[in-house]
Amino acid sequence: MNFLLSILIASSVAQAAIESVIEPQKYILCKNKSIVRTIRIETDGEGCKAKYTKAGVDRVIGYGSSAGACNRFVDNVKSNLEEASWVCRSLSNSKITAQASDENE
Repeated sequence: MNFLLSILIASSVAQAAIESVIEPQKYILCKNKSIVRTIRIETDGEGCKAKYTKAGVDRVIGYGSSAGACNRFVDNVKSNLEEASWVCRSLSNSKITAQASDENE
């Protein structure tokens, strides 16, 4: 029994090591029928990135020195989508669980 418990704990620790939790400063979900796109701001010690997800692919759409500096990128994309009949809403206090990577995006 202890052996099985050890395997389960090791598996959980390994999974935690390959996942990271991203807490975006601003996170907007936009829908058009069954198609979903997201726009968000992620911050780190060096500033912020505004990211746009389309068809499951993240793209950086702007950089700034603070979350406030990235707001214009997010707001611009949101406005463009809404003008094209997309429905957007803000998701407050959201967390994104993503596989950790060594690459800097």
